[in-house]
Amino acid sequence: MAHSLIPPLAKMDMKGDQVSNWQFFKASWQNYLVATELDKKDTSIHVATLLTIMGKECYEVYENLPLTEEQRKSPQQILTSLGAHFDPKRNVVYERFMFNSCKQEPKENIDTFLNRLRKLATTCNYGALLDEMLRDRLVIGVVGNSIRARLLRESSLTLQKAIDICRSSEQAAIHLQQMDPVEAETAHFVKNKQRTQKSGKASKPPNMNCKYCGKSHSKGKCPAYGTTCSKCQKRNLYAQVCQTVPNDSHRNLHRSSTKWMETKAAATKASIQCSQSPSSNTLLS
Repeated sequence: MAHSLIPPLAKMDMKGDQVSNWQFFKASWQNYLVATELDKKDTSIHVATLLTIMGKECYEVYENLPLTEEQRKSPQQILTSLGAHFDPKRNVVYERFMFNSCKQEPKENIDTFLNRLRKLATTCNYGALLDEMLRDRLVIGVVGNSIRARLLRESSLTLQKAIDICRSSEQAAIHLQQMDPVEAETAHFVKNKQRTQKSGKASKPPNMNCKYCGKSHSKGKCPAYGTTCSKCQKRNLYAQVCQTVPNDSHRNLHRSSTKWMETKAAATKASIQCSQSPSSNTLLS
């Protein structure tokens, strides 16, 4: 038989996000019924197969459900009760908040973003407004003002049209990168620079005004390395950026040296003037 080639259904995963795990298990079970033609057999076989496939941990949950003997004979009743356990009633306001807060990640492609939106929307009870809400969230949450501007230019934008525009823009960016990597990188740099300027947070080049040499250089390339400051005698420091204040002994030594030089200069000047005066020449004669 053809259905004998169908692999067995995986048991209910009881770890991680049990809501998503239950939704996946339930959908897989419905498909498994049709694929194996179990849906054409008696419900007692449905129940026995379901209880066998769900796994030990899920079966323990089933045993503790408040079901009557009659209800335990109905596979639909079992699924409904398990669903109430794994996926309890949610707060619609909070679910819609999560949906309306969803934004595309910088390196996330449009299809992955759209899939996240669809998953969040399943618990928002939007009903007939679902496509419009997905379209609006796609426009608001998509990365890149250029794509958003293109979407807003459409006077009659539908969900499918928004998806097509986002996909084509995404493919165009990929093709540009492959055709001219340098131009694409430049465009990316300009976009980041504009975003930085808009946010008011200008980036500062690394190692500007190095405190050891007073110049700009890359890390580990300071020209003052290996030199000795003439002011403080510290290593790896230029004197022109040295902030060391001389102590009292250095000040006094400087004052004494300056005073001695001034006294010596005055005495020399006086000696020269004396030797050149007429009175001194008369006495000498």
